[in-house]
Amino acid sequence: RDRPARYHVFFTHYHFDHVEGLPLFHPLYDSNSRMTVYGFEAGDRRVRDVLESLIRPPYFPVTLADVPAKIDYVRVDGTPTVIGDITVSSLPLNHPDGCLSYRLEHGAHRIVYATDHEHGDAATDRALVQFSEGTDYLIYDATYLRAEYEELRRGWGHSTWYAAVQTALAARVK
Repeated sequence: RDRPARYHVFFTHYHFDHVEGLPLFHPLYDSNSRMTVYGFEAGDRRVRDVLESLIRPPYFPVTLADVPAKIDYVRVDGTPTVIGDITVSSLPLNHPDGCLSYRLEHGAHRIVYATDHEHGDAATDRALVQFSEGTDYLIYDATYLRAEYEELRRGWGHSTWYAAVQTALAARVK
């Protein structure tokens, strides 16, 4: 508690179910904390602008701009980020309003986090297979059963367990 703490927070996208926990993150209220928040620009809105528009009254009683922690905002542009001995790379996914997947690499170990991806766009699906090639773990969106997806959820930006398995097999995920 006496020394500064450093946090790196990577946002896949800004749908509310993915950002609503941020204003409750205790380190935001610790003046010794320093956070770097990573995300993509949404249209002409910077990462900071998007998050500050969500974390403020009437949605939350405290504004993100007024928390005691020092926050830096970084636009993810496809350039890998190195934090200590971990390299974080990104890849855009198929999701309404945009979404990023992230690959974390530490030595010979790799993990890909690819939630909120709707399979079916051939170029994006191929890119995700290449991005995930040989990883130790693939965390992939598997929200729907195939029939449920086909009948009711196409275009919602999510995938099926079957597409997840096919992606993992094609990428030879360990």
